[in-house]
Amino acid sequence: MAAVALVSLATAGLGGCVPFGDPAGPGASGEISLGAGVETEGFKSLALRATPASDGDFDPKAPSFPDAGGEGSSWYESRHDLAEATFPFEYSISETLGTTPHQRWRLFAWLSKGVDESRPASGEPYGTVVFEVEDCGRFGDYCGVTPSVDLAIDKTAP
Repeated sequence: MAAVALVSLATAGLGGCVPFGDPAGPGASGEISLGAGVETEGFKSLALRATPASDGDFDPKAPSFPDAGGEGSSWYESRHDLAEATFPFEYSISETLGTTPHQRWRLFAWLSKGVDESRPASGEPYGTVVFEVEDCGRFGDYCGVTPSVDLAIDKTAP
């Protein structure tokens, strides 16, 4: 009897991101490389952050870096010490559990001198890329870690 109940629960859960409990939260993983001429000397850390993206929300000629938002609208991963990092750098960021109503996200990565953790400071090299999070099925919205979201740090913050 218990075996039948367990099989029923397992079968019912197969349609979503995670069969039992909360779905995995939105995120990305991949590789970060340094663009031509970008050096790590003088910088303390590699910072990563993602925010919801829409068409035309970012102009590389006049970049605007959005503020870190509340739960479900952005996430920020703590910095990685450059003394311990090698490039290309493999990363993974995620909101661990839950869903997001946003399918498209913009990932920012930058070399930081430690002045401001929420966005690249003037003169700091950065890179950005847009990625999409998978549909979460019966849980609704979007969830899961999107693989192979690679980017190059190849621009300089004004």
